[in-house]
Amino acid sequence: MRCSPVSDHAPLLPPSGAPQWGNCSGSAIAQASVPDVETEANRIGTATHWAAAVALEAWKHPVTDGSLAWTDCVGKAAPNGVVIDRDMADGAQVYVDDVLAVAQKHGGLRALMIEHKVHAPQIHAENWGTLDCAMWLPDDGLLYIWDAKFGHRNNRARENLQLINYAAGLVNELQIDGHAEQHITVVFRIVQPFSYHGDGPVNEWRCLLSDLRPYWNQLHAAATEVYANPTMSSGVWCRDCPAVGRCATARAAGYNLIDYTSQPYAIDTMTGADLATERAILTTGLAAVRARLDAIEADLHHRIAGGAADTGLVIQSTRGRVKWSIPTAQAVAFGAAFGVDISKPGAMTPTQAEKAAPTELRPAFKEALAAVTERPAGGTKLVDASESSVGAAFKQE
Repeated sequence: MRCSPVSDHAPLLPPSGAPQWGNCSGSAIAQASVPDVETEANRIGTATHWAAAVALEAWKHPVTDGSLAWTDCVGKAAPNGVVIDRDMADGAQVYVDDVLAVAQKHGGLRALMIEHKVHAPQIHAENWGTLDCAMWLPDDGLLYIWDAKFGHRNNRARENLQLINYAAGLVNELQIDGHAEQHITVVFRIVQPFSYHGDGPVNEWRCLLSDLRPYWNQLHAAATEVYANPTMSSGVWCRDCPAVGRCATARAAGYNLIDYTSQPYAIDTMTGADLATERAILTTGLAAVRARLDAIEADLHHRIAGGAADTGLVIQSTRGRVKWSIPTAQAVAFGAAFGVDISKPGAMTPTQAEKAAPTELRPAFKEALAAVTERPAGGTKLVDASESSVGAAFKQE
């Protein structure tokens, strides 16, 4: 069975944007004015979601009509044109395996709602979107909601307004009344195969459906504000807001972190609890500033690449880390030839191996490394024109 490749959602109040507009009602209007530029990472994420949905549909409805099955996805182009490679398929499989494990445990495979559109008029008439997967088990009083994240940023399920918004849409669709909510457990699961965390790729939050009422009220108030009197607020939600690079509130919040200078001498005596509180405040502030800095740098990259000469900056390529150009077993044997045991789970990096080499053999070892290592191209960064390699060459002349 083929699956729709594009998630359908409201233009101003999509559940996927609830972490932003639910905390900053003005962000909904601000984002609408930002050009919708699809990055390569976005395209890969969309294609990986499509492959995962194909897999789940193949399990829910075994393929018998010759249409595209999960095993056929690798090497095939998703509807957005991105070819599914092995890494994308492996990431999708982590998410698929989690959904299947839970569904099969509860005998709910046929109850899966895959790439399912929900509408939550109790939040706002213009609040609707498409969730990745959900499963409603009325006899057990269980509602599962999954969200797959295929980026590298860590996301947490607890109090996640996007998932909470999806729950509101399902309550509306399933016609679950308020009296039943206190007897229903909702399980939010975020699966993120490429965000490495000590707890593993799945993060879960369980609560009673009735516990979500305060969050729904928050979303309703913010959604109403969007169309009546939108306001701006900065916080960790700024990091994923497309308008952060143009936001005066985010700019002011960032400047507030650095505008105290030449103050009278004073030293704080802080308890551990005080320090923990300040850590939370600073973490929030850094996330907001980081989001704005990333957005501004992306804008500058685009302008400079387009020929802008008024920034005083240039784009400079960076070099990646040195890595082995030979298989791990050969790298270990290469080190052993110089009396260096570079074996560990895998092998030491070339840089680590060089440091571990006996002092008297290090020059020869370093020279020989050139034949068995490589340094791939890295990314790019913005630097002052006067400090760039080109600028330095002009200074030397």
